[in-house]
Amino acid sequence: MDTLEQARALLADFDRRVQRSKDRCECPYCGAPQPGWGDIAFDPRNGRVTRNGKTARIGGKQMAIFRLLWAGRGKTASVASLFDAMYPNDPADYTRSNLTVQVHNLRGNLAPLGLYIHSYFGLGYALALTERKENE
Repeated sequence: MDTLEQARALLADFDRRVQRSKDRCECPYCGAPQPGWGDIAFDPRNGRVTRNGKTARIGGKQMAIFRLLWAGRGKTASVASLFDAMYPNDPADYTRSNLTVQVHNLRGNLAPLGLYIHSYFGLGYALALTERKENE
């Protein structure tokens, strides 16, 4: 491969990377560019989650929960960390039922997109791309 062909290959690779970066989202914590997860895009500035052309809007406490679950990309977020996300200034304001209700509502918002929140008793919750089977 001569120098001109190498330069063209490098430019083509660069163009592919730039195109891919347009599909990236921002980190929910620092705002830095961050790749999406599969075919999901999350824009924390306006609370939009998009997948396969469908969009869900989330806000308030659901947004706080989703940001933490999104950052984990399938890893379990502890109940304590979710409470801290929901009530950053006064975590004593919560009850377990507050979290349960918010997760229930968030599940309803995300289900049309094919996004699921799995609960792990005593541990926390995780964002998932597939529904859990009954025996899991």
